[in-house]
Amino acid sequence: MTDPGRLSALNALNLAKKALQNGERQRAYQLAGYAALKDASLEEAWLILAALSPPDASLQFLKRALEANPASSRARQGIRWALQRKRKARFLQDQTSPIRTLAGERAIEDTSKISLIKAAALPAQKNAKKAARRKPNLITPLIFSMLAIGGVLCMAIALWLVLSQNWVVMAGVGPVVKPEGALFKPSLTTTPTHTPTATPTHTPTFTATPTPTETPTETPTETPTPLPTETPTEQPDISQPNAATGGERWIEVVLSQQTLYAYEGDQLINSFIISSGTWMYPTVTGNFQIYAKYRYSTMAGPDYYLPNVPYAMYFYRGYALHGTYWHNNFGTPMSHGCVNLRTDDAAWLYEWASIGTLVNVHD
Repeated sequence: MTDPGRLSALNALNLAKKALQNGERQRAYQLAGYAALKDASLEEAWLILAALSPPDASLQFLKRALEANPASSRARQGIRWALQRKRKARFLQDQTSPIRTLAGERAIEDTSKISLIKAAALPAQKNAKKAARRKPNLITPLIFSMLAIGGVLCMAIALWLVLSQNWVVMAGVGPVVKPEGALFKPSLTTTPTHTPTATPTHTPTFTATPTPTETPTETPTETPTPLPTETPTEQPDISQPNAATGGERWIEVVLSQQTLYAYEGDQLINSFIISSGTWMYPTVTGNFQIYAKYRYSTMAGPDYYLPNVPYAMYFYRGYALHGTYWHNNFGTPMSHGCVNLRTDDAAWLYEWASIGTLVNVHD
């Protein structure tokens, strides 16, 4: 006889594979987790969980896969893959570290300062070279001046010698008479050469660049885990306890069998296949009583909205027994904690049970 727990795990694993093929990653993760929880020897369930998890969690799931099957080549390859992902994630984290980024910015800033200093010094060097070329040479003008004076003297002496041949100078006779047509030439006087004075060149002063301050990084807050179906707000169907003919009526929900049983005393009256909560949103266990009944109820949560849910019977906070029109996958955990029944089965149970009916939920 097949173990009901292993049969439920195999069904969940098959559904996880189909969900993964259809791109429904969250649903595949939930179903694979349920399968691994029910039967830890299912290697395939651990591999699916590893493929859909971050690097650190992937390593843990792959180790569980090796425990389930020590000869698994896929698990060993998966461990190498997860280690590569982990190293790559650390490398990217180091590259984007605020400290390293600030150091890089300061290094760039220092390089910019050196370039600016060199650029500021370059015009000063060029101006110094120009000033050196414009610096007056005192020796060369002096030589030219002496040569000019010597030339003038030579010309004056030559002129005097020429003119002295036509002039007669006699002592005591009278003033010197200038012959007609003779000309006197004045002696040339040298003019000083203008020497330009180099003017100092303005050198720009380097202004320091302000150092950028580190920008604080926000720390993400943890996302709250959604609760199961909210407590209903519709007008309840107030019914009186049924008159038990063979004993008190009560309901038993066996999660490991995904089955609901209806009893009167010790006598089994009816049984139905169900879909309870997944491993992420498990159905509560314990002894409860139906406290409200609704012919139609609207159920909503962070990731679902289900209007007009038929034949809802609440037994603990937002947990209820109710009909289901959005899936037909009974026998497999599918809900956010409620007990899903086929709509016809829920209608029969709704008419049979009453306010105060005992609901015993266990694995």
